[in-house]
Amino acid sequence: MKRIISVGLLSAAMLASVNAHATKAELRLIGTITPAACVPNFAGGATIDYGNIPAGTLNATTQTDLPIKTTTINVTCDAPTTFYLKPADERAATVAAGVIPPGSTTLALYGLGSAPGGANIGTYAVQLTGGVADTGTTSRTQSRDGGATWAVWNGRFANDGNQLIGFTNGANANPAPHTTVTADITVTASLAPANTLPLANDITLDGLTTVEVVYP
Repeated sequence: MKRIISVGLLSAAMLASVNAHATKAELRLIGTITPAACVPNFAGGATIDYGNIPAGTLNATTQTDLPIKTTTINVTCDAPTTFYLKPADERAATVAAGVIPPGSTTLALYGLGSAPGGANIGTYAVQLTGGVADTGTTSRTQSRDGGATWAVWNGRFANDGNQLIGFTNGANANPAPHTTVTADITVTASLAPANTLPLANDITLDGLTTVEVVYP
């Protein structure tokens, strides 16, 4: 008797479990934590315009140095952030051989584009000068090994794609977190000798430098 009652109670419990169909609603929480973003812009103007350059003013057999031009770069971040600038020459294949703007070096030459027929027009160099951050005066620093080591330098953009540029807090050469950084940019340009250029028609200078913000 006891055995039968025991079986009967178990069966009822199992039956209740089978007949009670549970339903549920799910509330899913999603999102992505992203690092603070930094945006660069050329606050002093993104175009360096040399206007009309009369062909007759070019030196026949030596380079012609153009007037120094300046602009300003500003980087603004959502929050204090360590960032690097990575410059690149989008006209690297058009660097005119033997044309070096005053004060520059072969490591810092950027191309000015090609004239009709393929002759390279000239070269230019870009140099960061000064520098003010939200924390005060800052020094420019560069890495040539992917960010492993840093050293304060003269501010010239390199042309090999291996340069990272940072801004210090003045304590050492390593880049420091900043919310804003503003620095002046000086551009020096030189044209190839007139006897290497097809001067019968207009020649348009076509230099293009890009500056990318990257993070450690």
